[in-house]
Amino acid sequence: MRPAAVVNVFCGIGGMTHGFVQEEFKVITGIDIDSICKYAYEANNHARFIEKDIEEVTAEEISALYPEGTIKILIGCAPC
Repeated sequence: MRPAAVVNVFCGIGGMTHGFVQEEFKVITGIDIDSICKYAYEANNHARFIEKDIEEVTAEEISALYPEGTIKILIGCAPC
């Protein structure tokens, strides 16, 4: 089975991401517009935080985040 990789949009401090980390998924990054979330997201999930407005993120940018040959998992919460 191919490995899976996770990208989280509207990630906040990474509560949903952390559930994936606990289940041993490879989390690539979280994307959120709120810079205050960066430290907690990266510290708790050992994944990169991208500060960016989701309206400015393209499908190509998201696709490029995933390593070659992985199953792509895109998650997101409703914005707070």
